Amino acid sequence: MKKLVPLIALLILVTQLFAQADSLAVQAPVDDYYDEDFAPGLFILLVFALGGILVAFVFASIAAAILGAILLGMTAAGILSVSIGMGLYKRSFYTGFKWFVYLSFSFCGIGGVALIALLVHIYGPKTYSFQTMLSWGIPAGFIGGLIGGWAVLFTSRKLYTYFAGKKGLQQA
Repeated sequence: MKKLVPLIALLILVTQLFAQADSLAVQAPVDDYYDEDFAPGLFILLVFALGGILVAFVFASIAAAILGAILLGMTAAGILSVSIGMGLYKRSFYTGFKWFVYLSFSFCGIGGVALIALLVHIYGPKTYSFQTMLSWGIPAGFIGGLIGGWAVLFTSRKLYTYFAGKKGLQQA
């Protein structure tokens, strides 16, 4: 039995060598070899990916331009400087934020009413003059903006106290 194990190992080695003998031989090169490195599916994927990146860049640029215009408008209207000044004067972030919300909503209410009055004057019935609509609309827009700002601050304060109580945070 001890002599049989090396003999079986030698037999397996010889059969493996003869089994691989034809694969060790050098084969002649094929003349009609075609190199297919171009993958149209990957090219289409690349085009879509670059298109998506370009669209995202355009949207980000438009959003940045709109945000910059809004910030410039708020600075020109004095909303930012007044709200920062009041926050520093009272030494309270909430006071500055409150002034910012009130002024922003008030200016948006005035601008919205002025735009609606202009559209009604151009496209609507000529019941009232443009000056009459503005003289009634601007105070109404200002008051509506103040009420809207108060509603936003009231809701945000209630939500903050609700979630602060859930998480065990201190109220500001």
